[in-house]
Amino acid sequence: MPSSLEWTYLTGTACWRRDDVIAKHFLAMSPSPEGGTPIQMFQREVDCLTAMQGHPNVPTVLSVNREQRVIYMEWCGPDLTYADAQLPTDWREQLLLLSHDLLDAGVRYADMKIENLCVRDRTLVLIDFGLAYMPGLHDGITPWIEAHARSDLTPLIRAVEAAR
Repeated sequence: MPSSLEWTYLTGTACWRRDDVIAKHFLAMSPSPEGGTPIQMFQREVDCLTAMQGHPNVPTVLSVNREQRVIYMEWCGPDLTYADAQLPTDWREQLLLLSHDLLDAGVRYADMKIENLCVRDRTLVLIDFGLAYMPGLHDGITPWIEAHARSDLTPLIRAVEAAR
């Protein structure tokens, strides 16, 4: 793949891409009503991704710099808002299996939108676990996360159906 460097600012994060690696940096910003502090979001994302490592529908973490609050992970392809993102024919089955596996791992995911689904090699990849959490492991969960987090990805399946 050709070398490229691009960045985007998200809520409290900055993401850089070079070749097939994404660097997600949790910035020192004010807490958000949805996610809490950047440090909390960083820790939740690291923990949830670690719990799901090896799953084909979750990004592979390459390394973590805790001091700088940066997660380096593989690039997962374009998200479903891009025209060149080809939805796999078995996308529903992939999301249902992922839903089951999130439940088994104890991960509750809150940020259900099609922008958080990417397509890599005909495989859907769920990204952005900063608003996810694992009950019993994480404290300081915001009311917004508590109200929206779940292991059941049915709202995401409905959002994909509505967008297509």
